Amino acid sequence: MPSPKFVYTILKSIFGKAKQWSVIKTNPMIGVDRPKGATRSRKYYDSEQIKITLQALQKEPLKWRLFFISCMIGGLRRSESLALEWSDIDYDDNSIFVRKSIAAGQKIKPPKTKQSIRKVRMPKWYFDELSKFEIIWNEEKETAGQKWEERKHSFIFHNGLGKPFYRTVPSQRWLQFIRANNLPHIRLHDLRHTVATLLLEEGVRLKVIQERHGHANYQTTADIYSHVTKRLTEDAVDKFEKFGPQSVPK
Repeated sequence: MPSPKFVYTILKSIFGKAKQWSVIKTNPMIGVDRPKGATRSRKYYDSEQIKITLQALQKEPLKWRLFFISCMIGGLRRSESLALEWSDIDYDDNSIFVRKSIAAGQKIKPPKTKQSIRKVRMPKWYFDELSKFEIIWNEEKETAGQKWEERKHSFIFHNGLGKPFYRTVPSQRWLQFIRANNLPHIRLHDLRHTVATLLLEEGVRLKVIQERHGHANYQTTADIYSHVTKRLTEDAVDKFEKFGPQSVPK
């Protein structure tokens, strides 16, 4: 059975063409909100799986290791990591500035929301690795010479000739990685959920996670991770069981 979103798309297209061809005077779909899709069951790695993943990433090329960690620990969207340039890196403050993203067709555009323009702190060891990769990056550019395709930007994660990867490339590489290492299947985007869940479990406030992930507002973050906060609340309540009447000496 077609989904409400699919039916909406078809009807909007049909009535749009009918209006364009003067078959009808007004498009009845104007003003009709697009139905929301069914909520996807969010998958993520637990803390032990994160350790295993980080260990397995040590065998990956440095470029891909840094890319995946920017998503897993930094919580960056795939499109945001693809758009990173060396000018977005602050080695002194161990921070990444997220200012843009890569859209379809390798087009540069602003991030998803205004709040997505943000500064993300990362562990010092990440920047130690990044500085090593910058040396390799400069050597690659020098070796490429006139074949280097990108003159205006300095994309960190590029196709070998300076152009940013197409958005499907990191997802395909991630799939190859988890299969090769027998890791549970989660999407590349689910690494964002992984780090947010881990931070919540470590006691980090939702407001901090909202700012770090670049969500448009607090409610978005609360809705996405309601299953985690519910579980944490239940765990907290369970801690009070020891204070029941049975705990009082008779």
